[in-house]
Amino acid sequence: MAYLGSWKVDDYVTFCCNTHDPDTGVATDADAVPAYRVYKDETATPILTGTMTLLDSGNTTGFYSERIQLTAASGFEKGKCYTVYIAATVDSDSGTTHHSFQIEAEVDANTISASLNDPTAAAIADAVWDETSTGHVSAGKAGQQIWTDVDAILADTDEVQADLADGGRLDLLIDTICAVTAAVIADAVWDEAASAHDTEDSFGNVVNDLTEESGGTYRFTEAALAQGPPGGAAIAGAVTWIYTLTSSVDGTAVVGAEVWVTSDEGGDNLLASGVTDSDGKVTFYLDEGTVYVWRQKPGWDFDNPDEDTVEE
Repeated sequence: MAYLGSWKVDDYVTFCCNTHDPDTGVATDADAVPAYRVYKDETATPILTGTMTLLDSGNTTGFYSERIQLTAASGFEKGKCYTVYIAATVDSDSGTTHHSFQIEAEVDANTISASLNDPTAAAIADAVWDETSTGHVSAGKAGQQIWTDVDAILADTDEVQADLADGGRLDLLIDTICAVTAAVIADAVWDEAASAHDTEDSFGNVVNDLTEESGGTYRFTEAALAQGPPGGAAIAGAVTWIYTLTSSVDGTAVVGAEVWVTSDEGGDNLLASGVTDSDGKVTFYLDEGTVYVWRQKPGWDFDNPDEDTVEE
């Protein structure tokens, strides 16, 4: 008899038997293949029957096997016990054997829970934290390493506390750092020598390129002035020129339009720009001559540019 284990519905189970000559006990093939019957619990009617087959007959004698599927259609169900009854006849003498198995055998959860909870998690945790530090001295072990590190940390803490004491090394460093106020930093920035800033494209370098010292006074360099706005050098003699923008439909003022003036019809050389006021006017300071005026405003369509003449 053999216990074949616990299975699930639709699993396959294989069971075997050996037949022997009852007079001599020698392994002997049966007169006919053994028959099997599968019973559920103590139900008298089998839920499955059949015959077995010789397995590897070229190398074995009287060794039979059978493989069955535990389908629900055949009557197999969870939580039940099953017995496989096998009968065979050898030399006109009948013999039997049996095996048993289960479908998803249940385990008593109460028994498992009681076992798992003894000791409880709280008891285990309490035992861990109550363990003496002197009990962990084996080199290379976690307990020994932890206490070694703790001792080192405590020693370092004592040293740090001494350093932080009034007049200690760190205490003096902290006092020095705190003495550097925002006012001290700002004063040092503005007292920085201009000549010390020669890194290309840095802010200090740009300032150096734009200004120069002459007779104790700083002024813009000629190169900087040459890059000023068009007409900038002649502002004192420029013409105050008012441009008025009105609707071509009803002559009303166009308010809030962007207006800019160029010296060329292609619009590449910008002279000035502005936005029309409540009267549709915008004031420019320009030199005399022909100019080209460009207009734009969402919802409006202007014929740009408007060629005009600036006169005194």
